[in-house]
Amino acid sequence: MGIHRRHSEPSSPPADGFRVAVIGAGISGLAMAIRLEQAGIDYILIDKNTAVGGTWHENVYPGCGVDTPSYLYALSFDPKPDWSSHFASQHELAEYWRDLAERHGVLARTRFSTMVDSAAFDSGTSTWTLTVRSVHTGEAENLTATAVVSAVGLLNQPSIPDLPGLQDFDGPVLHTARWDPEFDLRGKRVAVVGTGASAMQFVPAAAEIAAQVRIFQRSPQWAMPHPLKGVAVRASTHWLNEHVPFYLAWYPARLFWRMGDKVWRLLQVDRDYPHLGRAINKGNDRLRAMLTAYIESELSDRPDLLEKSLPDYPPYGKRLLIDAGWFRTLRRDNVDLITTGIETITPNGVATTAGTTFEADVIVLATGFRSVDVLGSVEVRGRDGRTLREVWGDDDGRAHLGITVPGFPNFFCLYGPNTNTGHGATVIAGTEMQIQHVTALLATMIDDRLATIEVRPEAYEAYNRELDEALADTRLAFRRHHHILPQRSWADRHQQPMALRRLLATGPPTRSGPLPHHPRHRHGRPALRRRGTCCPTRVNSHSLNVIETGPMNRTQTSPEPVAAPGISATTLVEAFQATAANRTHCTALTASGDNRSYTWGEYRDAVEEVATGLASLGVSRGDTVALMVRNSPEFHILDMAVLHLGATPFSIYLTSAPNRSATCSRTRATASSSPIPSSSTFSDARRRPPSNTSSSTAPSTTVRTAATTVPRRSSASPTSGGIPRTASTSNRPGAPSGPTTWRP
Repeated sequence: MGIHRRHSEPSSPPADGFRVAVIGAGISGLAMAIRLEQAGIDYILIDKNTAVGGTWHENVYPGCGVDTPSYLYALSFDPKPDWSSHFASQHELAEYWRDLAERHGVLARTRFSTMVDSAAFDSGTSTWTLTVRSVHTGEAENLTATAVVSAVGLLNQPSIPDLPGLQDFDGPVLHTARWDPEFDLRGKRVAVVGTGASAMQFVPAAAEIAAQVRIFQRSPQWAMPHPLKGVAVRASTHWLNEHVPFYLAWYPARLFWRMGDKVWRLLQVDRDYPHLGRAINKGNDRLRAMLTAYIESELSDRPDLLEKSLPDYPPYGKRLLIDAGWFRTLRRDNVDLITTGIETITPNGVATTAGTTFEADVIVLATGFRSVDVLGSVEVRGRDGRTLREVWGDDDGRAHLGITVPGFPNFFCLYGPNTNTGHGATVIAGTEMQIQHVTALLATMIDDRLATIEVRPEAYEAYNRELDEALADTRLAFRRHHHILPQRSWADRHQQPMALRRLLATGPPTRSGPLPHHPRHRHGRPALRRRGTCCPTRVNSHSLNVIETGPMNRTQTSPEPVAAPGISATTLVEAFQATAANRTHCTALTASGDNRSYTWGEYRDAVEEVATGLASLGVSRGDTVALMVRNSPEFHILDMAVLHLGATPFSIYLTSAPNRSATCSRTRATASSSPIPSSSTFSDARRRPPSNTSSSTAPSTTVRTAATTVPRRSSASPTSGGIPRTASTSNRPGAPSGPTTWRP
């Protein structure tokens, strides 16, 4: 049908009665509801909890937070520029999702404290009937919807281990995913079962206040340090996110590549590698050596703990964890790591297979989720009366692109089978692409007045064959074949993000058509697309005045000093570096009207961050870069970052803060180049201001703007911005003047 060529919003209003039921108000369900709200499609959002947030509403155990960088945990179309920490706490995450729901107006169509027990398709009416019941009263009722979107995800059903005698324990038994925030651990003897991601966060926090913490470990985990774990985000980063065009989109994209595609090569099995017993390829072996050295450094004086803490399987055999103080906590006097198996739970503690009983006041199950039991809490019955459980079995969930299943018309999964990465990065980017795909299918139903839409069986089978083939030479298949790990810590098909890759390759629907495919060079990094850009090459003359000036060489030798007194330098870049090194703590930039000021050290750090981002976009020596900024500190940071790369700034001064859809654009005189496409995979194009067909062309420049009025550059003195400049640039017209000053 060529669905990927369709717009992601209907071009005509839905028929009367067209309604979408979204099950789950977590990250995926909330984003889906926002997209439906924007597209003008009627929906109802249903969740068993009392607020949005899903996993991040339910998990409130001590120490709970993300082990993925915060900036990857925000929606691309409504990011959060001011995270307080690089690894946000549960509280801050929950606040972000609640704020999204309120600002986008989805709460009015949300039913909280409501369980969905079943969903059945009626072939006669081509609708779904959902049986729901109140969490508080148990009262049941039926709801009817044209389409159903399951956003229950994989991390909503706690995994409760089958421990003999667990029901006989006299004290409380708490699962980290169902934590009672009123429970106080102070002075308690705590038995913790499990050493996964939840335990890695819970144990260090619990050990600070509990009398005794005993950890019962089945197998150790690979964990690595992160320099930003527990570190607050700098004010300069907040400022960059707010003021520098495209920075807030670039920074998460850079993190995504480093934690996603860059890591993927470490998961590929080299069948000829001589040390397959300890690693699956050379890079994986190097990583193992680094992780081993780190653990040894943390436990150098505790050989007993070191022996218990070193895994015997390759890195990424299980999910690689971020060390939140785990190894330092193991060294505490009130913490014990027990590796013998659990025989039974007694009324007053835990008895091991070694015959020892450890008394406890409370048992904490840090055993994760039933991630292989996709949609296990809802009975979904399709066209022929078969349920998804009958089609999938106990742990073999499959779906085309992780979204659709034959025999289940108008039914879509988000964060479903085949979509979990298991090796880092984030599921949010993939979820947004799935949402884009689902919205496009719904738009097709509305525009073409279709009663049902579903994936063809042959496409479904072909996709899953490709999935199995792709997994054959990864550590996932290797893990199962060589019995390195328990076979069902995660289902194999939940590890490879093939759905995300397929959605990217075929091009999810956007207003401008499929996303461009970016070829890869031999080092595996995505190559920049140099032609066929979606960015406009002409500028709307009614919204933008372009200063028509040619590129200037900013690095020629100046006969006049360009640095502060006492500093020797011959170029602006050299003067900048010398001054920053000499006067690190002195004020460099100030802006009137607010309290912002930046020391030379902060200024230098900001320049380095922006220069790194521009370089990742392909900016290099000789390029001309259009800068869309106000006359404020961002001008100096962007300007200096471009100069550091040997490129020439082409400045366009704004009278108001740049819209986040504005961007820095890189150009050459012979060929237009585009920046990496925005990380937003859907946008409300109908709410954009109308463009004017009259336009003017900027010389050797590609500019994308957000209909922001920009004044023409006026004549100014060579030092009107207070910035010392070389002789070759001292007569550059339009140097900024106003409240921003440079103080060497």
